Amino acid sequence: MLYFSIALFSTGLLVVQFVLSFIISDLDLDTDIDIDSDGIGDFSVSDVVSFKGLLHFLVGFSWTMWFSKDENQFLAACIAVAVGILFMLILGLAYKWAKTFEHRIQPEEGKDLIGRKIEIYLKSGDYCYLGYTEINGSQREIKVYSQRSVNYNIGDTTKIIDFYDGKYFIN
Repeated sequence: MLYFSIALFSTGLLVVQFVLSFIISDLDLDTDIDIDSDGIGDFSVSDVVSFKGLLHFLVGFSWTMWFSKDENQFLAACIAVAVGILFMLILGLAYKWAKTFEHRIQPEEGKDLIGRKIEIYLKSGDYCYLGYTEINGSQREIKVYSQRSVNYNIGDTTKIIDFYDGKYFIN
Protein backbone atom coordinates (compact mmCIF):
# COMPACT_ATOMS: atom_id res chain seq x y z
CA MET A 1 0.00 0.00 0.00
CA LEU A 2 2.95 2.34 0.69
CA TYR A 3 4.30 2.01 -2.86
CA PHE A 4 0.83 2.58 -4.31
CA SER A 5 0.45 5.78 -2.24
CA ILE A 6 3.87 7.06 -3.33
CA ALA A 7 3.06 6.17 -6.95
CA LEU A 8 -0.27 8.04 -6.89
CA PHE A 9 1.22 11.07 -5.14
CA SER A 10 4.28 11.39 -7.41
CA THR A 11 2.27 10.72 -10.57
CA GLY A 12 -0.31 13.29 -9.48
CA LEU A 13 2.39 15.92 -8.91
CA LEU A 14 3.92 15.11 -12.30
CA VAL A 15 0.55 15.48 -14.03
CA VAL A 16 -0.14 18.78 -12.22
CA GLN A 17 3.28 20.08 -13.30
CA PHE A 18 2.65 18.97 -16.87
CA VAL A 19 -0.78 20.63 -17.05
CA LEU A 20 0.48 23.84 -15.42
CA SER A 21 3.33 24.03 -17.91
CA PHE A 22 0.75 24.43 -20.67
CA ILE A 23 -1.57 26.77 -18.77
CA ILE A 24 1.06 28.97 -17.12
CA SER A 25 4.14 28.46 -19.27
CA ASP A 26 6.21 31.13 -17.49
CA LEU A 27 5.81 29.49 -14.08
CA ASP A 28 8.85 27.44 -13.14
CA LEU A 29 7.98 24.77 -10.60
CA ASP A 30 11.40 23.18 -10.76
CA THR A 31 14.20 23.98 -8.37
CA ASP A 32 17.66 24.90 -9.52
CA ILE A 33 20.39 22.80 -7.99
CA ASP A 34 23.88 24.00 -8.79
CA ILE A 35 26.19 21.05 -9.22
CA ASP A 36 29.72 21.82 -10.37
CA SER A 37 30.21 18.75 -12.47
CA ASP A 38 30.95 18.62 -16.15
CA GLY A 39 28.65 16.31 -18.01
CA ILE A 40 29.80 13.99 -20.71
CA GLY A 41 28.90 15.25 -24.17
CA ASP A 42 26.82 18.26 -23.05
CA PHE A 43 24.91 16.10 -20.57
CA SER A 44 24.84 17.76 -17.19
CA VAL A 45 24.07 16.07 -13.88
CA SER A 46 21.71 18.94 -13.06
CA ASP A 47 19.49 17.88 -15.98
CA VAL A 48 18.31 14.90 -13.94
CA VAL A 49 18.99 15.91 -10.31
CA SER A 50 16.06 18.24 -9.82
CA PHE A 51 12.53 18.19 -8.44
CA LYS A 52 11.25 16.86 -11.75
CA GLY A 53 14.04 14.28 -11.79
CA LEU A 54 13.06 13.15 -8.29
CA LEU A 55 9.42 12.90 -9.35
CA HIS A 56 10.36 10.83 -12.39
CA PHE A 57 12.45 8.53 -10.21
CA LEU A 58 9.61 8.11 -7.71
CA VAL A 59 7.12 7.37 -10.47
CA GLY A 60 9.33 4.69 -12.01
CA PHE A 61 10.41 3.22 -8.67
CA SER A 62 7.03 3.15 -6.93
CA TRP A 63 5.00 1.79 -9.87
CA THR A 64 7.62 -0.90 -10.46
CA MET A 65 7.50 -1.89 -6.79
CA TRP A 66 3.69 -1.84 -6.80
CA PHE A 67 3.44 -4.13 -9.84
CA SER A 68 6.23 -6.37 -8.58
CA LYS A 69 4.75 -9.58 -7.25
CA ASP A 70 8.14 -11.21 -6.65
CA GLU A 71 8.75 -12.84 -3.35
CA ASN A 72 12.33 -11.63 -3.59
CA GLN A 73 11.89 -8.01 -2.54
CA PHE A 74 15.61 -7.28 -2.88
CA LEU A 75 15.53 -8.16 -6.59
CA ALA A 76 12.33 -6.16 -7.03
CA ALA A 77 13.91 -3.14 -5.30
CA CYS A 78 17.01 -3.38 -7.53
CA ILE A 79 14.84 -3.50 -10.65
CA ALA A 80 12.71 -0.60 -9.31
CA VAL A 81 15.81 1.53 -8.67
CA ALA A 82 17.02 0.76 -12.22
CA VAL A 83 13.63 1.75 -13.66
CA GLY A 84 13.62 4.96 -11.58
CA ILE A 85 17.10 5.86 -12.82
CA LEU A 86 15.99 5.06 -16.37
CA PHE A 87 13.06 7.47 -15.98
CA MET A 88 15.49 10.17 -14.78
CA LEU A 89 17.83 9.55 -17.72
CA ILE A 90 14.93 9.74 -20.16
CA LEU A 91 14.01 13.10 -18.60
CA GLY A 92 17.60 14.32 -19.02
CA LEU A 93 17.65 13.18 -22.65
CA ALA A 94 14.33 14.94 -23.24
CA TYR A 95 15.85 18.17 -21.87
CA LYS A 96 18.88 17.73 -24.11
CA TRP A 97 16.65 17.08 -27.14
CA ALA A 98 14.49 20.12 -26.33
CA LYS A 99 17.58 22.33 -26.14
CA THR A 100 18.38 21.47 -29.76
CA PHE A 101 15.34 23.54 -30.75
CA GLU A 102 16.71 26.62 -29.00
CA HIS A 103 17.69 29.32 -31.47
CA ARG A 104 20.65 31.50 -30.63
CA ILE A 105 22.06 34.11 -32.95
CA GLN A 106 25.78 33.72 -33.39
CA PRO A 107 27.10 37.25 -33.87
CA GLU A 108 28.81 37.72 -37.21
CA GLU A 109 31.72 40.10 -37.08
CA GLY A 110 35.32 40.45 -38.14
CA LYS A 111 36.52 37.75 -40.50
CA ASP A 112 32.99 36.28 -40.69
CA LEU A 113 32.03 39.08 -43.09
CA ILE A 114 34.80 38.45 -45.63
CA GLY A 115 33.20 37.70 -48.99
CA ARG A 116 29.95 39.56 -48.23
CA LYS A 117 28.56 41.99 -50.74
CA ILE A 118 28.40 45.60 -49.61
CA GLU A 119 26.56 48.50 -51.21
CA ILE A 120 28.33 51.84 -50.85
CA TYR A 121 26.00 54.68 -49.87
CA LEU A 122 28.31 57.38 -48.50
CA LYS A 123 31.91 58.47 -48.90
CA SER A 124 33.26 59.53 -45.52
CA GLY A 125 36.87 60.36 -46.32
CA ASP A 126 39.78 59.40 -48.53
CA TYR A 127 39.07 55.82 -49.59
CA CYS A 128 36.72 55.42 -46.62
CA TYR A 129 33.05 54.55 -47.18
CA LEU A 130 29.90 53.63 -45.37
CA GLY A 131 27.90 50.78 -46.82
CA TYR A 132 25.15 48.29 -46.14
CA THR A 133 25.77 44.57 -45.85
CA GLU A 134 23.80 41.67 -44.45
CA ILE A 135 24.78 40.73 -40.90
CA ASN A 136 22.78 38.10 -39.00
CA GLY A 137 20.00 38.26 -41.58
CA SER A 138 19.45 42.02 -41.62
CA GLN A 139 20.99 44.99 -43.39
CA ARG A 140 23.61 46.75 -41.25
CA GLU A 141 25.80 49.76 -41.83
CA ILE A 142 29.56 49.31 -41.58
CA LYS A 143 32.58 51.43 -42.37
CA VAL A 144 34.89 50.03 -45.06
CA TYR A 145 38.17 51.12 -46.58
CA SER A 146 39.41 50.74 -50.14
CA GLN A 147 42.46 48.51 -49.96
CA ARG A 148 43.82 49.42 -53.38
CA SER A 149 43.00 53.15 -53.26
CA VAL A 150 40.08 52.74 -55.65
CA ASN A 151 37.38 55.39 -55.62
CA TYR A 152 33.82 54.07 -55.43
CA ASN A 153 30.62 55.86 -56.31
CA ILE A 154 27.45 55.89 -54.26
CA GLY A 155 25.39 52.82 -55.22
CA ASP A 156 28.39 50.68 -56.22
CA THR A 157 28.37 47.10 -54.99
CA THR A 158 31.57 45.28 -54.09
CA LYS A 159 32.78 42.61 -51.67
CA ILE A 160 34.58 42.73 -48.35
CA ILE A 161 37.96 41.13 -49.00
CA ASP A 162 39.83 41.51 -45.72
CA PHE A 163 39.59 42.41 -42.05
CA TYR A 164 42.48 43.46 -39.83
CA ASP A 165 43.16 46.05 -37.14
CA GLY A 166 39.38 46.30 -36.62
CA LYS A 167 38.80 47.57 -40.17
CA TYR A 168 36.98 46.07 -43.14
CA PHE A 169 38.60 46.38 -46.55
CA ILE A 170 37.07 46.25 -50.03
CA ASN A 171 38.98 45.90 -53.28
